[in-house]
Amino acid sequence: MREKSLKDISWDVPESVYREDPALSYSALATYERGGFNCLESLYDKKDTPSLTFGSAVDALITGGQEEFNERFFVADFPEVPDTIIKIVKDCFKEFHVTHRTLSSISDIEIVERAANYNYQNNWKPETRAKVIKEKGEEYYNLLFLAEDKVVLSSDTYNEVLTAVRALRESPATQRYFAPDNPFDDSIEHLYQLKFKATLNNIDYRCMSDLLLVNHPEKTIYPIDLKTSSHTEWDFYKSFVQWDY
Repeated sequence: MREKSLKDISWDVPESVYREDPALSYSALATYERGGFNCLESLYDKKDTPSLTFGSAVDALITGGQEEFNERFFVADFPEVPDTIIKIVKDCFKEFHVTHRTLSSISDIEIVERAANYNYQNNWKPETRAKVIKEKGEEYYNLLFLAEDKVVLSSDTYNEVLTAVRALRESPATQRYFAPDNPFDDSIEHLYQLKFKATLNNIDYRCMSDLLLVNHPEKTIYPIDLKTSSHTEWDFYKSFVQWDY
């Protein structure tokens, strides 16, 4: 029988409070490791890529369950939209959603200005760029209204997320890590998304673990960090090196 849980000494705050805290995190340190002084101004900028969105969706289902996933993501059927156009549409929505209910009602000048930020088809005429963005991005712009503050996922991406989650839970190599706690045996404890904060040499640090697998009789703790990758398993070391895991 265990006497105490790591949860008792963790930093018990909502994730929103954790994310807003200015203490250094792995993400900030890894960004600086890769970019040095050049990235100081963007050290805490939120990163938004399809790969990161996919990883976050897998992470939400595994560590927080369906309820957390439903709070953060909005799944919908929509035609495939190029990643760059999605970024442009998101920028437009962020700035104009209060005054423009549709993407087509935003002026071509405003659309082209945001397209230039992503170097989208700079060799095209401005009116052509605006026309294509409006045609391909209109439905996605409408979905952003329905999703409100949630991240929009296509049904295809959602199915890929479910496949990844099922593999983690059913694969002989990983299933023991993500098994539910046994109600009749509290010697093994699965602790998801525990947060910790500490001050070392007058510098504040924070971390949030995907999973801590605690074996109380053996007094061992396995910290587990979920990482999704386009690399095959045997090439995972390349991600390990590239992203400073």
